[in-house]
Amino acid sequence: MSALDLEQILSSTTPLPDNFLFGVSTAGFQTEGGFNGPGEPANNWRAWEAEGKVEPSGLAVEFWDRYEFHLDKVVELGCNAFRMGVEWARVEPREGHIDHEALERYAAILAACRERGLRPLVTLHHFTHPHWLGERFWLDPTSPERFVPWVQTAVGALGEHAKDWVTLNEINILALQSYLTGMFPPGGRAEFESFRRAFDHLATAHVLAYDVVHRHQPDASVATNTLNFSMYELDRVVTDILTARLHGISRDDLDGWLRDRRSQYHR
Repeated sequence: MSALDLEQILSSTTPLPDNFLFGVSTAGFQTEGGFNGPGEPANNWRAWEAEGKVEPSGLAVEFWDRYEFHLDKVVELGCNAFRMGVEWARVEPREGHIDHEALERYAAILAACRERGLRPLVTLHHFTHPHWLGERFWLDPTSPERFVPWVQTAVGALGEHAKDWVTLNEINILALQSYLTGMFPPGGRAEFESFRRAFDHLATAHVLAYDVVHRHQPDASVATNTLNFSMYELDRVVTDILTARLHGISRDDLDGWLRDRRSQYHR
C-alpha cells in the first residue's frame, strides 16, 4: 500500500483527529535477527529453537543492522508512528552485565524515528526475556520485582528519545500460550494454576513498571495491551483489574464489581 492509497482510504471514511497516529508494530525477537545462535544473546526460546520445536529466528528481517531501510519503508507507507521492542536479552545477555553498545543502537534507532517524523512507541517486554532467567520465570514470586531493574535501565537510557511506552505486550496471551495451550515456552498445557500465577505476576510487573516510568517521566504515556478474546476472563478482566481504582472500586468491592463487568461483557 502506498501513501496515496492510504490517503484515499482515509478520505473515504470518517475524519480522524489531527493528532491521530498511524503506524506499524514490530517485536525485536521477530524482526531484529541475531538471537540464540553461537555467541549471540539468548532468550527463553533458545531451547525450543535448538530442539526444532520452532523455526529459528535467524536473521529475521535484519532490522538490527538495516533499521534505516525499514524505517524509510514505514514513512513510504504514510505512517507517522512506529512501535518497536527493546529486547532485554540483548541488553542484559548475562545477569548483571549491561551491553551499553546495544543500548546505544536502540537510542540510534529511536533517533532515526524522530528524524523521519515517526513517533516511537517502545515496548519493554514482547513475549521474551533473557535465557538466564529460565523458561518459567513468570511463575517466580519475585519476577515482578526482578523486572523493575530492566525497566529502570531501559527507560533511563532511552527516555530522552521516547515518551510512549508499553510495559508488557499482551499479558493475557503470554500467560495463556505459555501455560494453557503449550504454544510458548515452557509449553505448559492446561496448567490452570500456573496460568493464574503468571497472569498475576505479569499484571503486578506492569504496575511496578508503570511507576518506574512515571518516576523518570511524569508526563509519559504508559500502558499494557491485551489480545481480544470473546471470553471476559481472557480479555477485559486484566484491564478492569488495573483500572478498578479509577472507577472508585475498593479491594473489598472488587470481586462483585468484576462479576458485574463480566455480565455486561457477555450480554
